[in-house]
Amino acid sequence: MTSKYLEQHRRWWAQTLGSELAEARVVMPKEHYAKLVRIATDLEERIPILLGKLIVDYFEAVESGQMEIKPPIPKATRKMPDQSQLEQLCQLLSWSRFLDDTGASRFRQIALVTTLAHEHAQGRKPTASSVGRIIDSTFPRLI
Repeated sequence: MTSKYLEQHRRWWAQTLGSELAEARVVMPKEHYAKLVRIATDLEERIPILLGKLIVDYFEAVESGQMEIKPPIPKATRKMPDQSQLEQLCQLLSWSRFLDDTGASRFRQIALVTTLAHEHAQGRKPTASSVGRIIDSTFPRLI
């Protein structure tokens, strides 16, 4: 963003919104965004303001009992990989031999594979950060 744009945004924010409002970010499918743009154009309303009004109206409808909040449908719990497949993979890792490979490194690979399979079975996407939290590891920050 250019400084000119930032200054315009700050001025608009101060004049239009005031201090009692908070800004939020929304992510939606493109086909719904096109509908939102059409509605905002028809109502001559800025998209962030329109989204805020829609959300406030929804909350008020729920609080008055006119609508009911439907809890999100949980992700289907993924099944753990077939135990025999996981065992076979662990056996292959323990039997593998690479140059400068040690038993400790093979055990670390087996632990990683088992941890990833467990995370997958829980319906979570394993990432370096999530695996680090599981094993209580912190990554050093690079300067």
